[in-house]
Amino acid sequence: MKTIEDVKKDYHHFIDIQMEKYFKLTGKKSFESEQEAKLVLDEIVICYNDKVASERLKLDNLNPIAKKNWFKSIEINYSKIISNQDDSFKDFDISIEEVSKNFNNIFDYLPKDSISVFIFCSPALEAFGMPFNRFQEIVEGAEQAEIEKEAIDWAFEVTVFTMDSALARSKTKKKKSYAMAVEAARDFLELEQAEAVVKNIYNNIAEDLEIPTKDLMPDKIIKKSETYS
Repeated sequence: MKTIEDVKKDYHHFIDIQMEKYFKLTGKKSFESEQEAKLVLDEIVICYNDKVASERLKLDNLNPIAKKNWFKSIEINYSKIISNQDDSFKDFDISIEEVSKNFNNIFDYLPKDSISVFIFCSPALEAFGMPFNRFQEIVEGAEQAEIEKEAIDWAFEVTVFTMDSALARSKTKKKKSYAMAVEAARDFLELEQAEAVVKNIYNNIAEDLEIPTKDLMPDKIIKKSETYS
């Protein structure tokens, strides 16, 4: 049985390839706004679910080279995003709206339209002890126990603080949000594991969204006394 880590490896590989294609298409080196990053990532997530995750047998049996070629061959239509960049990305593709609606119905206790944050929650859920197959059942609409809702809500909170840190431009904001993420993670984890989970989420966000902040990792620039009580 594949673990969350196994699936995450394929998932992040696909995102890396599609991000590279997007930047090549637009002639950019990074996103110009958080909104652009969210729209592009939403499109990639939808594509992954529709064209990759649904092909589980193929995904499990391809060798790394063949899998990479398959991921590269998948095309995503970014024309609507690109054409509306000057209009503050006001128009959303209908497929994004449909996926967001399903997400909102299943996870009605989370903030609406927060799927672009939720996809980075896996390190926290894995640390909590939620098996990937159970998480997949929940995403597909299975009834959730209260403890599972509590775990998902907790993982989401940790991820929100971590994303705030990764996207922050000022060192002060970056440090403060990172500290809040670790403190939130400590609700269920020991300090060392909480730090590892937040760092893992931070690195995934920075890598997938092409955020040039990895040289300013908060855990490298803050003192423990500043962060933890």
